[in-house]
Amino acid sequence: MENMNMNSILGKIEMIKRQLKNLQEELAETTVKGNDDGEIVTAIVSGTGKLLDYQLNFEAFGTINQEDLRRALIQATNNGLQQAKQLEITRKKEIVGEVNLPDIPGLF
Repeated sequence: MENMNMNSILGKIEMIKRQLKNLQEELAETTVKGNDDGEIVTAIVSGTGKLLDYQLNFEAFGTINQEDLRRALIQATNNGLQQAKQLEITRKKEIVGEVNLPDIPGLF
């Protein structure tokens, strides 16, 4: 009986590992956006946290100085990266949350 339970756990672990691998591929193809508070800059970030591009609101550029633009770029980038990280956390919880496994540090 104990061996069957261990086989069940190992099967679940393998299923989760496959799903997490698929998730990484999905996240690489997914994009999220992060804006600064003034919506001057939008950072386009992959679901894996790679900065891909910026969209700029040129209508707001007439009133912005160099320091404000730098801050907007940083804020939009950080917000985009945070969105990507949150997406990954949420999706991983959906995958791992479906199975009842003991909490083993470093398993995934």
